[in-house]
Amino acid sequence: MRVVYAVDLETTSLSPDEGDIRLVAVTGADGSRVTSNVRDVETILRDPSVLKVFHNSLFDAYWLRRKKFEVRNFADTMVLSQVLHGDVKAGNKLVDLAKQYLGLELNKELQSAENWLGELTDQHVAYATADSEATYRLYPILMDRIRERGLEAVAERETRALTALIRMQSDGILFDYEGWTSELDRYVASAQALQEDIRAKLECPELNLGSSVQLKSALLSVGVNVSSTKQEELAKFGYASPVVEMVLRHKKALKILSAYGDKLLRRIGSDGRLRGDWRLLGTVTGRSTCSNPNLQGLPKTAKRFCVAEPGWSIVTADFSQIELRVLAELSGDPEMLQSFRDGKDLHRKTAAKVFAKSEEDVTDRERQAGKVINFGLVYGMTAFGLRNKLSAQEGLSITLEQAERFRNDYFELYPGVLRFQDTMLRSSRVKSLGGRHWDSKALKEIMRFNYPIQSTAAEGFKESLILLNDRMPGHWRLIAAIHDELVVEVPEQEVERAEQLLQDCMTTGMGCLVTGVPIEVDVNAGAHWIK
Repeated sequence: MRVVYAVDLETTSLSPDEGDIRLVAVTGADGSRVTSNVRDVETILRDPSVLKVFHNSLFDAYWLRRKKFEVRNFADTMVLSQVLHGDVKAGNKLVDLAKQYLGLELNKELQSAENWLGELTDQHVAYATADSEATYRLYPILMDRIRERGLEAVAERETRALTALIRMQSDGILFDYEGWTSELDRYVASAQALQEDIRAKLECPELNLGSSVQLKSALLSVGVNVSSTKQEELAKFGYASPVVEMVLRHKKALKILSAYGDKLLRRIGSDGRLRGDWRLLGTVTGRSTCSNPNLQGLPKTAKRFCVAEPGWSIVTADFSQIELRVLAELSGDPEMLQSFRDGKDLHRKTAAKVFAKSEEDVTDRERQAGKVINFGLVYGMTAFGLRNKLSAQEGLSITLEQAERFRNDYFELYPGVLRFQDTMLRSSRVKSLGGRHWDSKALKEIMRFNYPIQSTAAEGFKESLILLNDRMPGHWRLIAAIHDELVVEVPEQEVERAEQLLQDCMTTGMGCLVTGVPIEVDVNAGAHWIK
């Protein structure tokens, strides 16, 4: 019988770089123990034959790793709850689960880190003990429920991926903040210059660009009648109106300054490395997310300042058109399958069909329109939505009738996609290839199309992440994992080895689920993050 211990840490800060571990509570079949010295339980933590169960291991196990304590073989009741309930945001706290499954009311008066700065009391010991005991009791209950719902494979995959995510959060990204500060100065200057140019173009010297009412009125005065000043609405007019294009550039500059300006500095550790708060399950489809800051949404201009240390390189690998490859697998569409097997560019192929020309004659702009059509219609976009999207993103002015023709041409080329969508609409349950499933009654139409594709891609990505973490040398750094992209930092002399390993892990990992379509991975290497 497997030996299981639940482990709970209490710390003086949310960041291991700024605080200390005050108590460790461990609960097993032999009872509970609490210590202020992690070394007292170090043997348990690193013993691979003992399963350690945390609640939110991305906090506890991450802290232990940053404090140089090895943790081998662990699970996470928060992750199990997210897998079981299919809700990654609500109802997964320990206090919620203890009440739901154990009938316990956990006292959370000491939850804040500031409560652990002073002298430890019996109350502190009791608090830590209660958390570890609740976690210990919850684990078998959640596992039984997961088995009942046929989600064992999902739970196992997510559990195995935890180690990689903790490693990534610990490794961090070396960030050239001095260079980024200079870049921010240019953004500030650009935003100010754009503001003055926009005011001059609109003949409104006192225009407040942050006021939707004022901006709408000013744009209307030059013949641009927008329903709102949101980016997606303005984008519909950007190609036709130079002043709207300037407003969009101004908004982009302000967004970068707001989301990634000084906020990045506050997340850089004493080692010069940038770290965000990663979540293994950030969406209901199983994608991981990152916040404080959102490193997955890091703008291209900021990635130039994500650098390798001297003598090292950053190697980036991303899947090529992975969601469309997953769609080909799910739908079995013969034209789509053959196109990928022949190594064809699906965006160019789609553009050739709707614009009635050869693939060789398709322009770059038409190819981009083909990309919009591919991703739009895959997820149930209507002709009206397609017309607006092509106008907003590509400046392509088409009628509703033309958009409807594009749509018909697409499904004529890929009839298997239409059959797949029809099947999703009629099925009582929507499934991913990796084992997730949802009751169709609870899903909107677009979700029935999206969930199987995005979830399968996320599952294959995590299989790739797990393989990479298992196979990469201990001195390499895993610095980012973004939906279809893995990024590592390695010594310069090991770049070729890293490129091959990334290729192998990503094609093998995704190939565990997507078996009928060749998986392609694009690899780049350099002194900074290249995408």
